[in-house]
Amino acid sequence: MAGEGAKAGEEPTSVSLFYQGPIQALQASVTGLLLKKPLCAGAGGQIGPAAALEPLSMFMTNPAGSAIVNANRAGRCQKRAALSRHR
Repeated sequence: MAGEGAKAGEEPTSVSLFYQGPIQALQASVTGLLLKKPLCAGAGGQIGPAAALEPLSMFMTNPAGSAIVNANRAGRCQKRAALSRHR
């Protein structure tokens, strides 16, 4: 995943999902996002701009357009992790 402000040569975004019993943990290192903007990490069952996302964690990017995001949720369903601009 690359954000809207991504530049060539920047480190890529990485997202990890961990299943820990009844809890899903998401950890993401995101780069190339707009500077100092509120965003939302979410999970969705489909891919695409019209896919509904379940909000997991709100976060603010740093002055370089990067962030470390941690989120937890109950349940063990297979959902695709995504990042979406907070509206």
